[in-house]
Amino acid sequence: MFAQKTFEGETYVTISMVPYVLYRIRSLLLEAMNTPNISIQVANLIQKMTNAFELHWGCGEPGTVSREYQTEGPNRRPRGIPLITLLASLLDPRFKIGPGLAQEDKDYLWIVILHQMIGIERTVRATRAAGEQEQVQQPVEGLQREDELQNGHANDDVFDDMFNDLNTMRMAETQAVHIGREEQGVPGNPYETAHAELTLYKAEPMLPLQKEDRTYNNPLDWWCLKAQQFPLLSKLAIRYLCIPATSAPSERVFSTAGLTIAKERSRLDPATANELVFLHETVPALR
Repeated sequence: MFAQKTFEGETYVTISMVPYVLYRIRSLLLEAMNTPNISIQVANLIQKMTNAFELHWGCGEPGTVSREYQTEGPNRRPRGIPLITLLASLLDPRFKIGPGLAQEDKDYLWIVILHQMIGIERTVRATRAAGEQEQVQQPVEGLQREDELQNGHANDDVFDDMFNDLNTMRMAETQAVHIGREEQGVPGNPYETAHAELTLYKAEPMLPLQKEDRTYNNPLDWWCLKAQQFPLLSKLAIRYLCIPATSAPSERVFSTAGLTIAKERSRLDPATANELVFLHETVPALR
């Protein structure tokens, strides 16, 4: 019940909590099974619950948690914890140590994250190279523009050309900073760049799960502050941490709409029905 209520939250990131919550449920089932003087009836019930749990979420043995999604479970659905959920957990600064995961599972997941970071870095470098190539062509265009001005063929946007030097200076400064970083030992190939960033992220202190007022810390706020320090990982974090862990909020809205537009009110105007559903969801929150 606690896990269900936690995952139904709408104002905080929930998907990264799934691996740890499932680990805790498994641990509590095992702890209950080993309770002294447990009755046979309760032991049988706990065993059935454990079997049903493992049927959907796997056995939890080291090395299987990170790959269980590749197997089939009931109704030919993927078994175990989805890969995106496991990656989201490690990209959440509140769970980045992988609580409940064996070391070999964490090593496998970190390799997946590293490969995705390398892909992003290669894309960034290709885009940067294309931009530099385009910048080389700008001086030629600038000379043609100057020739037009001297010949009296200036257009109405001459004023904008006054800032071309400023843009050129900014680009030169950016390039100088980039070269300086490379000279200071910033890795030169995509693998080294991604690996160095990932190493720094692992060394970061964990973010507390909750604030002093018992509300959950938002990992996306943490990533906004760390985006410049971890440019590759921040892109992955935003990609995965925005995924909701449940469809319960939308299901509740559907239920509210079904109760509002009943057969006794079949002629209800669509705009009125929309407003009634909106008020039903917002008035309790305002109160």
